[in-house]
Amino acid sequence: MPVFIDTQQVTISPQAAIDVPKLVPGWCLDVTSAMTCRVVSQRLKITGVKVTETGGDGYTPGGESVQVQVAATGAEAA
Repeated sequence: MPVFIDTQQVTISPQAAIDVPKLVPGWCLDVTSAMTCRVVSQRLKITGVKVTETGGDGYTPGGESVQVQVAATGAEAA
């Protein structure tokens, strides 16, 4: 039985080797979930991108989070 990743929000690891300019709706990402009962990898199409940034102050640095909305590619959805 095939297993698919189905999610509306994927948070990209800060260690991921991904160029932010390539996070464009319509492009694909290879996504792996290791937080499930078994490791699942799947190529998913980007349908949306959300970047949030928190400003720091004189004592603590700010941070950013990049979330992508993904969906199964046409080949996997068939």
